[in-house]
Amino acid sequence: MNKPSTITVPNLVTYLPFSMIDGVVVSAILGTVATISSSHSAVEGCEGGIAAFAGAYALSSGIDLVQKSRTRRINFQEAYGYGVKNLPSMPLEERIKEARTLAEKLNDEFATADLPDGYLGSLVEEELSRYIEQRTGQKVKNSFLFRTSGVMRSLFPFAKGAADPISGEIALFEEMGVFRPHVIAHEFAHRKGYLKELEAQVLSYLALSESNSSYLRQSVNCERLSSQFSVIAEDIGRTRTEVVEESGLRPELQQDFVERKKSGGLYERAISAVMLPLYNLRMKATGQNGLSDYDRGFTNFLYAIGNRGE
Repeated sequence: MNKPSTITVPNLVTYLPFSMIDGVVVSAILGTVATISSSHSAVEGCEGGIAAFAGAYALSSGIDLVQKSRTRRINFQEAYGYGVKNLPSMPLEERIKEARTLAEKLNDEFATADLPDGYLGSLVEEELSRYIEQRTGQKVKNSFLFRTSGVMRSLFPFAKGAADPISGEIALFEEMGVFRPHVIAHEFAHRKGYLKELEAQVLSYLALSESNSSYLRQSVNCERLSSQFSVIAEDIGRTRTEVVEESGLRPELQQDFVERKKSGGLYERAISAVMLPLYNLRMKATGQNGLSDYDRGFTNFLYAIGNRGE
């Protein structure tokens, strides 16, 4: 049966004034505290709260899953000739050359914008939907809303945002300056069903790089350069901050690049030391290369398709 040319995935939970996931997590925490304190009425109240949140979550997610089953997705191997597991490695000298070129371009074309979250989200969603439609022949409409905080931030302090691909809920944990549009697009790609981190990185880059907005194009070029800085620093045995500071980026950009990979305080470092290895294993268990997909894999992919003329 042919799949329709336009699909709307409502993502109903994104329109609620509170986070559904946070509601479940907080209720569970309060329930644990109430159990320890032997407060039966509090336990019953928390259990009722969890049941209510879980029911609403299941209803909304069920509607979304029905619609998602009707969508066509880009097959990366077929569309680009490369997938997660067969990427050529970009030579170090090519990385250094590209980093120099991108830094000069970003300095010359620096653009600022103070866009409300709703408007920025709608721009990013439209660009991502347009690009995917070009590749699949099907327009998939999703919510353009996202949250700017969440309980999950305390569990994954190394992350800049989080997406629940089942319900479509998305939370950004930091402002992120010039990187903000790309990070939003990355999470929106997860919302559209592209669960692998490399695929979300690549889709968000390719979609926004074709935008008429210089602010959106700047964001993905910043993400590409930031990834190059991380890989170059690792390959030459320097710190990423040193590579950034020696790049010649204008001060407005350099500050955002340094903040992009900042390690945070004692709590963030302690939690990351535990969660990062687990997250890396989780990525590998789902057919990915691990955390290297974010920077090395991302730049390797763009290098590979660039040599093919994509």
